Amino acid sequence: MKNLIRFCTLWLACVLIYGAQAAEPARLSGPAAKAGAAPSARPQFVYPAAERSVVELTVPERNYLLNEMRYYLDFMWMVNESLSHDDLRTVAIVAKRRAELSVASRLPPELEAKLPSVFRASWRDTNRMIDEIAVHAGTPEASPKSVLGRMASVLQRCNECHTLYQFRGNQ
Repeated sequence: MKNLIRFCTLWLACVLIYGAQAAEPARLSGPAAKAGAAPSARPQFVYPAAERSVVELTVPERNYLLNEMRYYLDFMWMVNESLSHDDLRTVAIVAKRRAELSVASRLPPELEAKLPSVFRASWRDTNRMIDEIAVHAGTPEASPKSVLGRMASVLQRCNECHTLYQFRGNQ
């Protein structure tokens, strides 16, 4: 629980810090502006959050999807925690278990029919990426840095879907 609180606090801090930077474009002043220099390279959000597509679901369907997303967050937290201790064995175990769970808990057909095809394809691809992390983490050439690179791709996939879609639950 303590680690979860720490993770949530760090996540919120990042949102607040980088969100404030994204809301305000970088501006140059002084000699750099006159010389035509580019703004400093710092993280910028480029997705217009207000343009997300709304997907109408029942409350239980929305809850199902949200729980699946929470499982992804748990997975990412456990992998990152393990990587902070250079524990690739645990990374492989956690990724393998997440992959097994995703096979065991396929999207219900009536829910899958309501989801946009791009979302469904991304969902399947994200599961494939986690399968690859499980295999990669168990190989001799795996390193914390290489696993982090793969995790960054998974996290970017999450960001893309959250940028594109908003799921609303109706009674």
